[in-house]
Amino acid sequence: MNRTRTKVAALGLGAMLAVSALVIPASVFAAGNSISVSNTTVSPAGSTGGTFTVNVTANGSVAISGAGAALSFDKTRVQVTAIAKDATEDANGVSYAGFPTAADLASFIATANGAGNIPTIAWTYTNGHSAETAGVEHGIFSATFQVIAVGNTSIDPIIVPGVGGLLDGTAAFYGDTLTGTTLNSGAVVNPAPTATPVPTATPVPTPTPAPASAAPGSGTTTVSGTLDSGFLGLTVPANVTIPLVRNATNTKDVPVTVFSNISWNLQVSDPKASHTGFMTDGVKVLSNPMHVLAAPSADANLSSPTTPNTIVSGSNSAVVISTLSQFVASTDQPGSYGIQVLYSAVSGF
Repeated sequence: MNRTRTKVAALGLGAMLAVSALVIPASVFAAGNSISVSNTTVSPAGSTGGTFTVNVTANGSVAISGAGAALSFDKTRVQVTAIAKDATEDANGVSYAGFPTAADLASFIATANGAGNIPTIAWTYTNGHSAETAGVEHGIFSATFQVIAVGNTSIDPIIVPGVGGLLDGTAAFYGDTLTGTTLNSGAVVNPAPTATPVPTATPVPTPTPAPASAAPGSGTTTVSGTLDSGFLGLTVPANVTIPLVRNATNTKDVPVTVFSNISWNLQVSDPKASHTGFMTDGVKVLSNPMHVLAAPSADANLSSPTTPNTIVSGSNSAVVISTLSQFVASTDQPGSYGIQVLYSAVSGF
């Protein structure tokens, strides 16, 4: 007998695209500026007590003379144990702001753990001409965390206006704040283990004794049953946000956790009937469809008439990092755009 089992979960996406009438130098609108949380280490599934270190890095489309960011984290699942300046930038002679002294370090970490937030730590060149190369990841600082509870979570960079972000390092605009900066979070994948069901014992009936006057007898009962061949489920974050930048391909990683003991195909689609695959704000529609990528080479166009698209296949429980990819054209209108992406785990057995 062939059966198909499908388990689905919906992911709501929201993104804001806004412009003002203020005239700003061209270098400020340069595409490709980013602050990222990188080098996350996944702890063993269902474990606590382990540690991992993340690096907060900056990348400018032009040379940068300064960089800074804060970090937000789920204090019920991870806690900060240490922070450090970037060794390369510190050796280059930058000036750090927001980094605690040795005497204040313990209090700084305790306050961060209580708030679920590491305040902005930033560095700048103060000589008026030094800068770091464009198009290269440059460290800002690192933070070490300890896992205190199971469950998937993320480490999210934050730009606080006036104290964080990227500073222009070119001669014409030296020290100006660069805008249009993409923020890339780090995923900490640590799902709770799936409990193995304990079978319920079958009660043994008490035999009815034969009447004393009856002759002894015997009988045979044949017992049969069917056991389901497997289980399948998945979870995805309820909401994610993509900061949209014009003339650029904007991306966001979304972890998908599949729970299974059988083989499966992970599929994606946009369930709405009109403007399928496109981000809309109810009236306006972005001119390019959204794509969902997955290693090693899957590229699912959500507007494709052949949806749902399979982006990866596997067996047993696994975590798949899918990447949402949205190109925004220079002609797209400002607005608050959104889309729902339906992830489906499908198996045949």
